[in-house]
Amino acid sequence: MGSDYWNTDYWHSLDRSGGKDREVINVSPSQLGISHGIGDPLQGLKGNVFAGASRVELGFMGVGKGSRHSPTGWTPESVSRSEREDIRLLAKVNQIELSTHASPSVSLSGLTKQGFSEEQAETAMFEVKKAIEFAADTAGGGPVVLHAQEFPRSIVEHYKKEKFTQYPGEEEKAIIPLADSETGQIVMLRRDIKVPEPVLDKKTGEPVRDKEGNIIVETKTFNDYEKEFKMLSEEEKNEYSNSVGKYFYDRFKQKEIEAAEGNSEYYNRQVKDIERSREMFRNMKKEIADKAVNKDYASTLIAERIGGIERLTPEQVGKLRKDPSAFLDNEIKELDKSVKRWSEGLLSSARSVHQIKEEIDRIKPIEEVGVERSAKAMARAALFGYNVEKTRKLERPVMISVENYEPEIYGGHPQEMKKLIQEARKDMVIELTKKDSYALSEKEAKEIAQDRIKMTFDIGHLNMWRKFFQGTDEEFKKWVDEQVEDLTKNKILGHVHITDNFGYHDEHLTPGEGTAPIKELLRKLEAKGYKGNIIAEPGGQPEGQLFRSLTGAWKLSNYPIYRVDSEQRSWTDIENSYFGRTGSPTFVVGDYAPSKDWTLWSETPLE
Repeated sequence: MGSDYWNTDYWHSLDRSGGKDREVINVSPSQLGISHGIGDPLQGLKGNVFAGASRVELGFMGVGKGSRHSPTGWTPESVSRSEREDIRLLAKVNQIELSTHASPSVSLSGLTKQGFSEEQAETAMFEVKKAIEFAADTAGGGPVVLHAQEFPRSIVEHYKKEKFTQYPGEEEKAIIPLADSETGQIVMLRRDIKVPEPVLDKKTGEPVRDKEGNIIVETKTFNDYEKEFKMLSEEEKNEYSNSVGKYFYDRFKQKEIEAAEGNSEYYNRQVKDIERSREMFRNMKKEIADKAVNKDYASTLIAERIGGIERLTPEQVGKLRKDPSAFLDNEIKELDKSVKRWSEGLLSSARSVHQIKEEIDRIKPIEEVGVERSAKAMARAALFGYNVEKTRKLERPVMISVENYEPEIYGGHPQEMKKLIQEARKDMVIELTKKDSYALSEKEAKEIAQDRIKMTFDIGHLNMWRKFFQGTDEEFKKWVDEQVEDLTKNKILGHVHITDNFGYHDEHLTPGEGTAPIKELLRKLEAKGYKGNIIAEPGGQPEGQLFRSLTGAWKLSNYPIYRVDSEQRSWTDIENSYFGRTGSPTFVVGDYAPSKDWTLWSETPLE
């Protein structure tokens, strides 16, 4: 008999329809979880037990030494061994699958205001290692999330074709960062830079002069160099890493080399002239002064040799006539000093030429330097997790799950995440196949790396690209869909965060309360058979109602709720009844609710 027979629209969680005008998205509610937010992860887990979550992400905002007195000061080290055991048991008895979020305030590339820093990169690695060890203690492994906020880059330079522009006029003013592959120093170029250059004769290559004999100088812009770059052959472009920024930098530095080489030639001529003079004075001393009997005759011969008495100062004339030999010794001594000074200038110019040439070789597009650093760090983190996993025989693999973050920083675009993860996997494979370490086959190593280095796709973070998008809302949703399609196709996606905002900042609104295409994302995940975590991250809900981020996610999926009465039910009803508005609660939160008849050994109640 149909539902019409009973005069009811009866349906339950096994039905394939969500009711009239309801499109069910076949993402199981058991996949949908919630982050505990900030503060004490044990208390956060307790609250989410009451919320009915089956997956909970425990995260930390603090860096370095933790502070339990501040909600944003907690780090994995703030949680004691006994508290970790309580978290593990509380999750186990409530059949909750845990994941871990490392501090979002670190960059594995080691980026600082001055450039890439090895010390800063290692400090960031410590934070990831702490999170991995916490995940091992509490969750038996699983995803360990960390933000990708690797280095600056221009949006319009990379994503103009995708209709993204960071600000009006960015094409004329955009930054083009370069980096020193050895020192990590960042060189920031701007497209509106202006460079004075002498006008050269096209035939002779010599500087063109005006009527007064002054060299004519013209001002060239970055765009002029870009036009030159486009005229190069592909082979020539590859010499500059196929980067107009690198081409501009090399051309600019080449002028410094030319200036240094010019100084070097000048110093060299001066040294040779002085050395000839010194040799002349030495010969005069040997041939005239040392053999002369008559000082006046000797001084007259010496004066003739140096071009006449008029070339000398009265003081020098007096010294010459008094003692020609002493005069020559003094002159030779002064010439020795001059040779030394000019030689030092010559050596300095030669060093400058060498240093500039070396610097040109080291300076590369920032992506080339930054991606290598970030990928190696991610591989290191994954290897650390793999070792923990094997040593402690964990229930689940430790998965380093790198999250897209701000659009303005490399790692914010899904294709950047794809490249980072693919390069990190390659680095991990190299380590796993080394004979003196793991000695695995390449096939085994690739499978391990693919399972342990993946991406956390955050739809709220991706929605912040909306403010830079020059197309329509439908075009933006299509772009998001294409990105998810590509990430799943290339086996990059491993973890999902859903939060909402209006496309400007990461407000962590309840899913469905902003403009993020969350429903479209869930449909795509359903179509691709995604079975991993989908974690709703709270933060923008009214005080005491962080649970709405989870119930909001449930509501967006339109998944049926078990019911037997004739009144339509929705996830909104569940929010209002379970949490104290209209109906009798199944779970309650507060000091009056938990029973303390049986507690864990740290006195955490078993809910």
